Amino acid sequence: MKTFIQYITEKNALVAATLAGSLAAGQPVPPEIPQEQPQKATETEKIEKKEDPYEYFGGQHNVNLYRGLMSAEFRGRDIGDPMQFNKNLFVRTSAKPPMSKDGKQLVSSAFGPAQITYGTVSGMRKNKRTSDLFTGIDQSYLDKFETQGQQFIKAGNVKGGRYGLGGCGDLCTPENTQNYHKLAVAVMRGKMRELGIDDTKPLSEPDRVKFTKSWAGPHWSQTYYNAFNTGYGSTN
Repeated sequence: MKTFIQYITEKNALVAATLAGSLAAGQPVPPEIPQEQPQKATETEKIEKKEDPYEYFGGQHNVNLYRGLMSAEFRGRDIGDPMQFNKNLFVRTSAKPPMSKDGKQLVSSAFGPAQITYGTVSGMRKNKRTSDLFTGIDQSYLDKFETQGQQFIKAGNVKGGRYGLGGCGDLCTPENTQNYHKLAVAVMRGKMRELGIDDTKPLSEPDRVKFTKSWAGPHWSQTYYNAFNTGYGSTN
């Protein structure tokens, strides 16, 4: 009795001999069985695989955090879609900072929807604990942000003009919106890292209080926190 190996070997030899005989006799070679071609992705599949343009926020909870800060910093204003450019929010703070504890008048460079200061950005970029958060951002934008902040400080607490209180500075353009978003993410995550808060999940009530007190500093109040919580979403 033939083994299975012998059977397969003899069968392959027979097929080869038959093919050789067909070629010698000028007979057409039996066509190969066509291989099934991979189907092209449907439009629906393409849409499902489309990248999230705000994936760099690291989750919806961070988008909520950003929206909460906007709601607190611009109380009384319609912030609209936090992901879209709003020229009324891409401005330097219009409020004169309070006096320092030693009686000196402070000057703020807070800018944009989340009112980020250039000093905060500069410090986090140099800090080994947080510098890695800024590697994916256009470095030229970061440099321009710091230069703009220096111009704000130089202008002092005078209202009006490009760099005065309420001024638009140099980066109040739709083209800079995504760069600002990425900057805001880096600073928010850096702040959470400094405070020992897990940035991979929604903030608990105690963490929201801790975070906003650190972010707002002397500007923090229950009114500030309530506005933040409304934007953030108390059920998140």
